[in-house]
Amino acid sequence: MRDGPFHPGEILIQQRLGVAEKMRQVGGRVIRDYMPEQHIEFFRSLPMLFLGAHDKQHVLWASVLCGDEGFIDVPDPKTLIIHTQFHQADALYEQLEAGHKIGLLGMALSNRRRNRLNGTITEKTSNSLSIRVDQSFGNCPKYIQTRSFLANPNFDKNALVQTISKIENSIVETIKNSHTFYVASQFDDGNQDANRGVDISHRGGNAGFVRVENDDTITFPDFIGNYMFNTLGNLQCDPLCSLLFIEDDSGSMLQLSGQAEIIWDDPSIAAFQGAERLVRFKLISGRFIAHGLPYRWSDHDFSPFLDSTGRWSR
Repeated sequence: MRDGPFHPGEILIQQRLGVAEKMRQVGGRVIRDYMPEQHIEFFRSLPMLFLGAHDKQHVLWASVLCGDEGFIDVPDPKTLIIHTQFHQADALYEQLEAGHKIGLLGMALSNRRRNRLNGTITEKTSNSLSIRVDQSFGNCPKYIQTRSFLANPNFDKNALVQTISKIENSIVETIKNSHTFYVASQFDDGNQDANRGVDISHRGGNAGFVRVENDDTITFPDFIGNYMFNTLGNLQCDPLCSLLFIEDDSGSMLQLSGQAEIIWDDPSIAAFQGAERLVRFKLISGRFIAHGLPYRWSDHDFSPFLDSTGRWSR
């Protein structure tokens, strides 16, 4: 059983950066095994929910579920029920089962509020997922671009999937133009159930903050955050991860699965203003779903925290 809310990978990075004792005290106060009332009302109000989970082949994917307000039900502080289905072209369509670990991220893009939940699927039906809460916690609003949900007139519930084995020209612009993406990661020490889990997190920056290196590699900066190091702590122990990019104007989604490494000491870190370190992602497989979401977004207002960050220099 863990001694506190953080696993060894998270603690190792906190120790490396001299914040372990501070976070030991903070973590016990803000990371709970239930949802407080504010989080319950927050999740109930969302039209969209981001998630990370494994498919039946144990490949990790980041994805998103959409529905009308109220499609997320919270019958009690330990249980969250999602009443909707994945798009049939999604990597996780008909892939989840009871017992699977899952990471959830709710975001209110109008006010930069976000809350996270890591849990276990307890029941799955044709159009619902019941999830037991293992960890529930809020996140700061840093690097979130505000925007509003709009109906997507080009939404295609029967959209075909473009399978991806390398980063071709057709998806390079989706990545390079992004000011936001989502990353799913995992931790499993092969021991107790309490030491297994999946997490999904948000990453934001000025448009172009994700750099395509070649046809299987992309690099992005890691900015100063809340010192929990949930994603980096997972990657410290297990390189498997997944990235999700969404085109604001079209509702198209790009899912990439692969492996990532943390770059701690490299001259290229200095090439990006505000970068504390870099993360380099190697693609294994992916898929692009054109117009796959029923929502698109209004023009965005960049986070004021991005004033201290820049773009890649040549």
